[in-house]
Amino acid sequence: MPTTSSTATPTTCKKTKVLSQELSMALDRTKLSDRQAVMVVGATAATLGCKIDEIVMSRSTMRRTRIAARQTIAHDIKESFECDIPLTVHWDGKLIPDLTDDAKVERLPIIVSGGGKSKLLAAPKLESGTGENIATAVVEALEDWGIKDRVQAMCFDTTASNTGKKMGACTLIEEKLEKPLLGIACRHHMLEIVIAAVFNKCHGDSSGPDILLFNRLKTKWKTFDADKLETINSNVPDKTLIIETCREHLTKVQPRADYNELLELTVIYLGETPPGGIKFHRPGALHRARWMARVIYAIKICLFHKQMQITAKEIRAMQRFALYAVQCYTCQWFVAPIAASAPSNDLSLLKKIQSYNDKEISAVATKAFNRHLWYLSEELIGLSFFDEETSLDVKREMVKALSISGSENPPKRTNLNVDGDSLQNKTLASFVTSSTLKFFTKLSFSTEFLKNDPAQWSLNNEYNAARLYIRNMNVVNDNAERGVALIQNFCGYLTKNEEQLQYLLQVVEDHRKRFPNMNKTTLKKGFHQ
Repeated sequence: MPTTSSTATPTTCKKTKVLSQELSMALDRTKLSDRQAVMVVGATAATLGCKIDEIVMSRSTMRRTRIAARQTIAHDIKESFECDIPLTVHWDGKLIPDLTDDAKVERLPIIVSGGGKSKLLAAPKLESGTGENIATAVVEALEDWGIKDRVQAMCFDTTASNTGKKMGACTLIEEKLEKPLLGIACRHHMLEIVIAAVFNKCHGDSSGPDILLFNRLKTKWKTFDADKLETINSNVPDKTLIIETCREHLTKVQPRADYNELLELTVIYLGETPPGGIKFHRPGALHRARWMARVIYAIKICLFHKQMQITAKEIRAMQRFALYAVQCYTCQWFVAPIAASAPSNDLSLLKKIQSYNDKEISAVATKAFNRHLWYLSEELIGLSFFDEETSLDVKREMVKALSISGSENPPKRTNLNVDGDSLQNKTLASFVTSSTLKFFTKLSFSTEFLKNDPAQWSLNNEYNAARLYIRNMNVVNDNAERGVALIQNFCGYLTKNEEQLQYLLQVVEDHRKRFPNMNKTTLKKGFHQ
């Protein structure tokens, strides 16, 4: 006869899984390793009253779960990506350490933008940064996301690998896509090329990021008396307008702290007080690729030069450079992202540079800028039809100019004869031809509004839709720069696997968009509470 044991078999409780996709994304964004994640999640669970024995918790489980979550989330992001408007593709290469060793490799973040939004597609590793490799990577990314037919424009830095006539990435991308694209040169990069030429004329070329004069400023910074400033004592054309423009931009949220600093220093150097009062920031890092830092250093040297060791030659060089910067760089930098006014701003700046009273600086700046007149080309001049600041009379002349026979294959950029007075007499209509209509064709814009007087264009729904698109068009490559910063921050962290790295970038980008800050309201919205 069978007997019943008096000892009951213990019941095995099913452990609770606490690592959700949301939590996995947060751990990835904050760059917590698997070991660190186990500690943080364990401590949080214990604080909330959970027993460690009752939850799934180990480093190996944490690793497997996060790997699977990244792949799933990245797949869902790609599947849910929808776009029914013309897109602009951006890219920007950067040498950074490889995943498995310290050897530097070329990474190429590839982003598309349109309708005021942007999306990172990939950040592949290239064998080298040649035009062919860049073009292949860009087109493969567009094909992988199934959006190559939506791309109508490309935004890029004006380097030789991008803009070479035969082997540049821009030319090769068009060949691989089998269609012409609008060539949108990064307007910030254009301004940096000009300011670099002016700096080299004033100070002399420097092959490295450090300049001894700038290092002296950093060394002596703590000894300076902010009450003993040396502002500009010469007459500055448009001084009042420059100050008012800077003050206006200071009322807006700027993407970087150095943007605010440049605006404040420009106002101070011109002898006025910015809205937040006169204050100074300790000189920061100097990056050769970021010429704004050199402008900031130069203005500070001019303000404090009597309190530091500096030769007469050095201060003359800095004053020439700073004077040009406050007149022809600062305000232009902050209007550069406005697509519709790009042609007008470039023509105005070119005229201002040509008539600049320091003729040596005028010559080098004009020469540099004349090589980058992308927005005065026969096609991109079309942006001006949507510029609210362009007068109705000029727009009427532009419409008439559409009947002028244009180039069969219009060049991506214009090169002007800037000698004499002919430039000063040019208007936006001077650059419009029948080829300007290709601008509207490439962006699938209706041209019916052109049959009406410019005073009536705002009553046309199709014109207003096109104007909204232009208002959201990215004509600076800041999206690609953010992609570079993302890959720099996460390459080599959390994973050494190339596929996982690409998933990780998708996860972090998406999380940053959903949670741009850590405010309680943002958290509630992001978690749909």
